[in-house]
Amino acid sequence: MSRRAEDLASVLGELLPPVRYRHVVVTFPIRMGIRHRVRGNPGLLCRLTRLAVGVLSRWLQVQARGHRRRRDELKPARPGLVEAWQTFGDALNFHPHLHILASDGVFLEDGRKRCARGVLDRQVPPWSDPEV
Repeated sequence: MSRRAEDLASVLGELLPPVRYRHVVVTFPIRMGIRHRVRGNPGLLCRLTRLAVGVLSRWLQVQARGHRRRRDELKPARPGLVEAWQTFGDALNFHPHLHILASDGVFLEDGRKRCARGVLDRQVPPWSDPEV
């Protein structure tokens, strides 16, 4: 990891609430022609980012709702999300994709946290050094 990445990681570690997070990567297939369209219209990447973040936010809200009697209480809940664009791949080719750091649940207006059920709630074993 570069020095800059280490500095950013330590700053984010101090700013973000102490909860579990997941790294979500959103890619755009070549066959759909989205990559070519993004290259010609950079504003499209902004719209795709809003779309991806909106879908992920709504999914996390639905997963955290729980019992139907408590759904109104959880309606204003919002997940913690940090997104970043990356427009190049390993070979320095044009490969637009999104990296999203998502909290494992949602935050209520009073500061409480509600965990999400489903995919993000699954325990993932940590990587060992040879796998990285």
